[in-house]
Amino acid sequence: MRLLQKVTYAYLLSSILIGKMLCRILIILAPLLRKKPTKDFLFLPYNHKDNIGCQVRVQAYLPLLLAGGYSFDVHYISDTKHFDWVFHQAKQTLIREYLFYNKIFWSRILWCYRSSRYKTVFFQRGLFPEFYDQTGTPLEKLLRAYNKNIIVDYFDADYVRNVKLILSIVKECDTVAVVNDFLKEFFLKHHKHVVINDLSIDTHLYKIKGDFSIHSPARLFWTGSPDNLQHIRDLLPILREVNEKHPIKLILITRAIDDIQDSFVEHHLWSSDSFNDIIINCDIALYPAPTQDDISMGKVAYKCLEYACCKLPIIASPYGLTSRFTKDDVLIAKTKEEWRQNIEELIKNQPLREILAQNAYQKVIQYHDTEATYKNFLNILTEERKG
Repeated sequence: MRLLQKVTYAYLLSSILIGKMLCRILIILAPLLRKKPTKDFLFLPYNHKDNIGCQVRVQAYLPLLLAGGYSFDVHYISDTKHFDWVFHQAKQTLIREYLFYNKIFWSRILWCYRSSRYKTVFFQRGLFPEFYDQTGTPLEKLLRAYNKNIIVDYFDADYVRNVKLILSIVKECDTVAVVNDFLKEFFLKHHKHVVINDLSIDTHLYKIKGDFSIHSPARLFWTGSPDNLQHIRDLLPILREVNEKHPIKLILITRAIDDIQDSFVEHHLWSSDSFNDIIINCDIALYPAPTQDDISMGKVAYKCLEYACCKLPIIASPYGLTSRFTKDDVLIAKTKEEWRQNIEELIKNQPLREILAQNAYQKVIQYHDTEATYKNFLNILTEERKG
């Protein structure tokens, strides 16, 4: 198996090398091969169509673009089933991964070559998924040779993994779209045209909490990936203290059952069928985040937008929140003592729970609902920039 992996890896590197040579040839021939645009937009998402980043940055807008009479194509790196087979199913091997990268590289060469047929190209992060031996930006350079209006989109601090690579990518683009002011400030140091592209959420998909009276015990809610459960573990000493004064039930929804054994913790596996019903039957949502760094500051927590959509009052760390939220919308907790005080305050204060829930809900409707963000997204797509 190891020998076959090495052979497959050598094949991948050789194939990419040949692909880079082809990119150079196509760039030289671009003045002869470019065609006039016949469609409006080409979307090149970073992941498969069911990935949340793809859904909220591209997929959500496609029906609105169709309704507006715009023409477009979308090229996903794979379908969800194939992606899961490569990375998540049993007997996963590096051979699958290497062959997957090869397929993506060559398919993206084809779409970069075709890109002159579109008025605008919108892609996420990079045209080729990062892997350990990746150097250079041959695909982005090829795209640059065939299209005159290129937008790259970032909705978290992807640059921390490979700053040099990301800055090389944005150099080939006309516009850098980002999710918040923190990322805007970073990219403005390296690019002259950076715009805010707010994270969108389809508010119609969520049920809305109508009763703000407190349960007994008070029901606290958190959802997230298994990896991020460490943030809840860090908060457990505070929750145990609160539980001694005001009995609580901590409701966790993840994609894997965790080993937290406290008696007040209730685990649920994530399911689209039950998520809404569980969340609106809770009292307070929690968003503990790590200490301040580029990763936490460069994101907008989607889960907090979901909490707000359901009118669940939120206590949160100050990192990763939408910049649209203020102290009138969310209770901010920077220290363990602030977490304890805020949880106890919200358990006791029904009017405050209701005010926070209503305010945060209105902010999401105004700034993050898909229909609200579409106008700005369309402006980003249709505004041409030179160089």
